[in-house]
Amino acid sequence: MKKIVKISFAAFAAASLFFACSKAEVAPLESAASGEQVDPVVPEVMTISATLEDLTTRVGFLPVYDADGKTTRLTTTWSEGDKIRVYNHADRTQYEDFTLLPECAGQQSGTFTGTAVAGSSFDLEIVNGDISYATQTQPADGVTTDLKYLASISDVADYTHVSFEEFSSVLAITCKLPSTEAAAGVKSIDFTASEDIFNSGKSLTITLTETGDADGDGILHLFATLPKGTTNVPAGTELMVRFNAPETEHTVYSRFLTLGATTFAAEKVNTLNINAEQSDQHAGISKGEGACDGSTAAKAYLIADGYQLAAVYDLATPGATTYFKMMDDVDMDGISYTPINTSIEGYNQVVDFNGNNKTISKLSKCLFYVFKGSIYDLTLDQASVTDRGILAEYCQGMEHTITNVTISNSTVNAGENVGGMIGRVNNGFGIAVVTLTNCTVSNTNVTGTKTVGGVIGFPDDLVVVDGCRFTGGTVTCSGQYVGGFAGSTGNYASTFTDCQVENTTINVNGTEDARGGGFVGLLQDNVTISGCTVGTASAKVAINTKQPTNSKVINAGGFVGVCYGKITKNGDVRSKAYAKITSNNTLGTPLKLGGFVGYHSGTIEYCDAIMDMSSLKGQHIGGFAGYITTGAGIKYGKIEYCTAEGTVTGNNFTGGFIGYIEGSANPIISNCTASGSVTAQSAVGGFVGEVITGRFSNDATAMTVSCSGSNNGGFAGRISGGTMTGCSASGSVTSTSTGTTFGGFVGLIMDSTTLDKCSASGNVTSNAKSTFAGFMGNANNGTVLIKRCFASGNVTSNQSLASPFIANISQDTGKSVDITIENCYATGSIVNSNQVRGGLIAAIQNVASAKVSNCYATGTVTGSFRLGGLIGNVANANTTVENCAAWNSSVPATSIGSANWSSGAIVGTAHPNCHLTNNYRNPDMSLSAYWVPAAGYSQPDVDGTTHPLTDSTGAEMTDTALASGQPHYPIYPYHGKVEAGKTLSQLASTTLGWSSDVWDFTGDLPTLK
Repeated sequence: MKKIVKISFAAFAAASLFFACSKAEVAPLESAASGEQVDPVVPEVMTISATLEDLTTRVGFLPVYDADGKTTRLTTTWSEGDKIRVYNHADRTQYEDFTLLPECAGQQSGTFTGTAVAGSSFDLEIVNGDISYATQTQPADGVTTDLKYLASISDVADYTHVSFEEFSSVLAITCKLPSTEAAAGVKSIDFTASEDIFNSGKSLTITLTETGDADGDGILHLFATLPKGTTNVPAGTELMVRFNAPETEHTVYSRFLTLGATTFAAEKVNTLNINAEQSDQHAGISKGEGACDGSTAAKAYLIADGYQLAAVYDLATPGATTYFKMMDDVDMDGISYTPINTSIEGYNQVVDFNGNNKTISKLSKCLFYVFKGSIYDLTLDQASVTDRGILAEYCQGMEHTITNVTISNSTVNAGENVGGMIGRVNNGFGIAVVTLTNCTVSNTNVTGTKTVGGVIGFPDDLVVVDGCRFTGGTVTCSGQYVGGFAGSTGNYASTFTDCQVENTTINVNGTEDARGGGFVGLLQDNVTISGCTVGTASAKVAINTKQPTNSKVINAGGFVGVCYGKITKNGDVRSKAYAKITSNNTLGTPLKLGGFVGYHSGTIEYCDAIMDMSSLKGQHIGGFAGYITTGAGIKYGKIEYCTAEGTVTGNNFTGGFIGYIEGSANPIISNCTASGSVTAQSAVGGFVGEVITGRFSNDATAMTVSCSGSNNGGFAGRISGGTMTGCSASGSVTSTSTGTTFGGFVGLIMDSTTLDKCSASGNVTSNAKSTFAGFMGNANNGTVLIKRCFASGNVTSNQSLASPFIANISQDTGKSVDITIENCYATGSIVNSNQVRGGLIAAIQNVASAKVSNCYATGTVTGSFRLGGLIGNVANANTTVENCAAWNSSVPATSIGSANWSSGAIVGTAHPNCHLTNNYRNPDMSLSAYWVPAAGYSQPDVDGTTHPLTDSTGAEMTDTALASGQPHYPIYPYHGKVEAGKTLSQLASTTLGWSSDVWDFTGDLPTLK
């Protein structure tokens, strides 16, 4: 028998259901024989009745409003489709739904019908279909028909008489918007909480099926179903509300609330009243206690949408600090606004702008015209502006701060004084205008016509910058002054500390006196940069330069284009430039390019250049500095404790560390090193191309030098005055074409120059013209002092005038050379065949005076003729060689005949009136030579004729008479003295009297202390 249960709700008291009915037992199904048709047992029809009182929640809700439009309560009625589901508690797959009779819809009494459920214990739920608590719909303003009522009870023996234990509730939200038009345009509302107050989640969206303001009062009445049970709302819970009106002028209105401690109680109307009347201006509370009037940080104007941001212009109070706080990410796409602090008089809107770690995207103009105040914890993304900067065109006034501000994925394209963040900082007082801390510009392209920087275009006043960076994107300038961080600086005591430029291309597109650098184009006198970096080891910053015009120059460097200020380390953090420098210059004109600095006249210390300067053409190119100068009004010109590493190419005046250095105030270069390779033409050095006065100390280079012109050296190409102390070159030097005058240390020396404790250990190789040496190629003018220096590299050349130490000392026409060489030595050998070669010096000729003392040579001197174990040729009467030693094992001439010059153990050919005194040769030296009869040894200062020489076979050599006279002059070889049984150290320390303060005699060969 089938039994129908009819549930009639007449009353609901104290949140309980009371069922009154007659009940018949449900008969079990009877067994039947196989194939027998059995009618089901039909339960008898039942009648169940209950009563309800008005509740604050119900299935059908009729809101009741007070005079202010706030929802005070909901009258509850049943709605069509309401159901009660009864489960078998032991097996919840066994259940039946009891459905409300249609005639009960809209009434507080309801009748539900359904099939009885077999079992001994039951679970009951009021069900209303599936529900998503996070995304709910509402038919229209004030309409409640989509609300759901949920209640349940578990494990009851008799479901005809139960009290529900868990009930859902309703959140009734009354929202005052700026106008009825604003309210009418809202299509959805997003609620985002800081705590899990929406069904264990933080978000709730209510979508209106139909838009409109039902009462024309600018008030929206919104309703949401809350889950069963009570939810605690902690004090201080923050709630952001967004009213989305996509088809109106203001596409979104936002409101921020801080909730007090409360609960969303079960079976109650939980009300939330939101005054968003000023949400077109700001998201703060506009009236009453705690109003957001911008007077303090606690009462900051709150910003959560583009229109609220646009309202800042009018809300900022002139002459006083106005406080603002971002409450949400803001999209400014299509929103019209005026940059803050745009005024024709005063520019005196000062702000405290709390970005609250939010993002403003798609700015079409700068955020501030003139920034004054403080701004922090903000990101500006996807901006595209034609103003001077994305954050601000200008910073003015004093003591303003920008902290944790990021510009990303943006473009700036303007005229002069252009920066990715700020265009220009200027005040003119020399007091800190702005402090930037931990700010970033990333993936942003910055373009302008003059003074362009990735972060700041022109900080033309005192700024303090710490921990900021530009990363990604390009910085391009068609005129002067461009840098990855700043275009140029003012001449105030600004500081830049721990800043970076990375993954960047700098386009120095100016062709007339441009200044471009990986960090800054022009650094003025009083500015200091500490512990800052350009590029990384794996990604060098590219600095692209163009060919100059109108006899102008391009000043560009991996870190700074032109430096008058100071760049140093911060603690143990050195400033570095990882840079690749390019140029389309094809004319070899002056460029002034450096791996770290292009043109330098300031102080740089504890800095490194790791550069790629390959395929460059032009003059004044250096792996660290292109051009260094000092003079009237120029303070320093100093570089200390710095390094350069990489490949350098160029034309003339090119060096592995410095291209060209000059100055009346003697620039100072000390404790610096260079390594890599240099390939250029003339005046090329592994460390410095050309020196026109300068002081170098404890500098070293391991650069290999490859040259096609003249006057090139492993350390310096050409030196015209100055002092080098404790400097060394270990790279090789190779001539690739027709050049002349090469040295393992220096190619050519002119004017007043001192070399002290300097050395060269690289090999020198050339098949070009003459004058090649392991240490110095030539000295042709001025007063030159070379002391305590040595060379150990070999020299390979098939041309004349070659030596392991000095190739030639010979003054040019109209010039005068006074040279002193003391306490020096060479251990390298000469390879290949040609004339005029010496173990220490190839030739001394045509000089005002020359003195060589306390020196020695040990290498093999190989050549055709006119060879000397110490000097190949002394062709000058005012030459003194004293207390020296030729400790070579072999001086083998390959061309011995009457048409050739003679060779000698000490000097190959000597001037009759020169002074050769107390000089010794190796007793075991093997000499192949040609010389004149004994009468040729009669000069007073030419001694040692009583000491026999041996040829390459060991036989004693005798004078050979000429059949027809010697056509060359002078012809006098000098063989020196012999003291057998001593090492050179023993000979030098005793017989020669060399000073133990200068020399170390512990080995067989003396070495310099």
